[in-house]
Amino acid sequence: MENHPENDPKYSGLAVNAGVAQPPVVNPYLKPRRKAPLPSASELVEGILKGDVTRLARAVTLVESVAPAHQAIAHEVIEKCLPYSGKSRRIGITGVPGAGKSTSIDVFGLHVLRNGGEACRSCHRPVVGTVEREYPRRQNTHGKAFAT
Repeated sequence: MENHPENDPKYSGLAVNAGVAQPPVVNPYLKPRRKAPLPSASELVEGILKGDVTRLARAVTLVESVAPAHQAIAHEVIEKCLPYSGKSRRIGITGVPGAGKSTSIDVFGLHVLRNGGEACRSCHRPVVGTVEREYPRRQNTHGKAFAT
């Protein structure tokens, strides 16, 4: 028994035992993974313009990040993508959990569809990434919702 105050004879009903020794390594076969290098803003923009959804997802992750280094790259990506946006509009919806953001996005997406536009699904809910009025309906929206 270890030398704990609870092991004193005046505490007859208590006893503190030594714990189980932890092994030095839980998984001896585990190989350390190298962290993938952060792509540059130019690489991300080039991938986005080519339709690479992996680069788009990485850019969205950087936009949502609170890390200053990520925010700097995200800002540069957005600035470099703006010339290719045509007459699109960015719509941001924020709020505390339970405020109805997803419900609002669903209603807006249905409104776009009912008025002749096109919508797509991204992740688990409809996302209105851009609303463009200069193009006719498209069969493949590639991650955008179009209102024509």
